[in-house]
Amino acid sequence: MNIASLKRKRHQPDVRKIKKHSDIMRRQGTHVVVGGSREKTNTGFAVPGFQGKTFETYFETMLAGSSTATYKHEKKDKTLRILSGDLFVLTKTGEIEKQQRAIAGDEVVLERGTEYRLATSKEQVEFFVCQSAKYNAAVEIVSDSSLVARDVSPALLETPTMEQRINRTRPQDMGTRRRGSKAKAQLTAQRSGRKTPQVINEPIPGRVGAVEDGVSPRPSLGKFSEEGAG
Repeated sequence: MNIASLKRKRHQPDVRKIKKHSDIMRRQGTHVVVGGSREKTNTGFAVPGFQGKTFETYFETMLAGSSTATYKHEKKDKTLRILSGDLFVLTKTGEIEKQQRAIAGDEVVLERGTEYRLATSKEQVEFFVCQSAKYNAAVEIVSDSSLVARDVSPALLETPTMEQRINRTRPQDMGTRRRGSKAKAQLTAQRSGRKTPQVINEPIPGRVGAVEDGVSPRPSLGKFSEEGAG
């Protein structure tokens, strides 16, 4: 078999199938669900993190089809770490303008004196922010003409419970979680007005020491006298 026949028989990948598979894996992939209270923003919500003397952190989610205003800070720096989605970053330093598309795993550094605007496309974007302390107190809004405010649903602003976070990050663990004890189940049944299940002990025919009326007169094993232990 020559090289030409091998090339003819070689299966060419289907680009559409690859894209479809990638979309399925992206939807089924697990994501980190950040705990803590949510604070509404014009483009989604933010979750406050660490606040120190030199730097502070927080987590932010921008909804699909949203855009921020154009910001600038003369004295402080800001760094973004993309966790999911595609974030479009437009920057301007002096006369140099730059447009960048950042995906999950990318890091975007916004140095002092840089004008920047963030935007999303067809999906929401989640990213982690580390910036100089008290950054927002003195940030300058260069232009708000491009700002597209989004209506944030109240459901997005609710603090996720531990069960919701485990269900999204480790759904396989939900089926193996320990169930409540029998005593707790009986107590719950009593409080709800239902009768507690009764345990009935029935004698086993043909067995020494069979239980009668729920009381065993003498154990079938062990050395005990006819008069009993006492």
